Amino acid sequence: MKSLGKALAVTLLTICYIGTNSGVSIADETPFKDVLSNHWGYSHIQWAVEQDVVEGYPDGTFKPKRTVTQSEFLTMLIRAANPKVIPDDSSTTPWEEPYITYARNLGWKATSPKKKLTRGLAAQLLANATGKNYDLKDSIQYMLDLGLAQGISGNNIESYQANQEITRAEAVALIERFSMKYNELHNVSPSLEIYSHADLFHKYTNSTYHFRLEIPKSWDTRYEVRDQSVGNSHHLNFVNTMTQGTLFTISVWSKSDWAEQEEEIKGQIPAVQVGERGNQVYVFHTPTDVQYDPSNDNAKNEYQGMFLDVQNIKSSFQISDK
Repeated sequence: MKSLGKALAVTLLTICYIGTNSGVSIADETPFKDVLSNHWGYSHIQWAVEQDVVEGYPDGTFKPKRTVTQSEFLTMLIRAANPKVIPDDSSTTPWEEPYITYARNLGWKATSPKKKLTRGLAAQLLANATGKNYDLKDSIQYMLDLGLAQGISGNNIESYQANQEITRAEAVALIERFSMKYNELHNVSPSLEIYSHADLFHKYTNSTYHFRLEIPKSWDTRYEVRDQSVGNSHHLNFVNTMTQGTLFTISVWSKSDWAEQEEEIKGQIPAVQVGERGNQVYVFHTPTDVQYDPSNDNAKNEYQGMFLDVQNIKSSFQISDK
């Protein structure tokens, strides 16, 4: 049985693997002396600089812990989504005025440009950028459900800590995630809207294996489920139809087989047991390989934008009687 476990892990690792010789190119060293390669925001900062969303300081630092103003955040966001909308004119006084005017013309909550930006207002501005006019709590829940933001100590409104000021590293991380899902900025209605969780998700029910999930409505027509059998286990691969890359897998095992194989499988792939039904064990795992062609920006954005939803989908797993 040990050989089965090893073979199974290899199979799961290579499901829909794309581009064996085309890994993502990442610089060996950061251009900033205060952002080492092991900094949690390293890749986000690299992205922001490469996309001309933000710059470092003349002394060679980025100052990732420095808090940002509303003006600075709006400037980053507008540059990321629509870099040509504001002419590059250093003579503008004050420099941020064109960005503030642009945001206000779209109906966004750009209230106090010079003030430090809180996590709550950042959520509202990002919700505005998607075309939604929600209050503070609805904006935060909307961002959490979209997978664009995370709480500090949990994934709920309270743990999001809306009043905490946001840092430069946090700002570019939020904006990069936004850019994975959205490539344009939207107007908002002057009327306050009410957010409903059902606006974003629909129920996926698998009657063969008796479980259900909440799948984002934005995934409609963009994924399919492929049932693969390996030995006595079944593996339901949720695949992005554009890249043919696996987004996540739910494996269904017998309890005895999982008990025997669990240690070996977990040693090779990220696998988490999410439920049991009778003699069945359900295991959730995500790919460890690149699932898109890194040289194709459309494919990369398509896959990464959907992958942001995977943790929320995992949290929604439930056993079903159907």
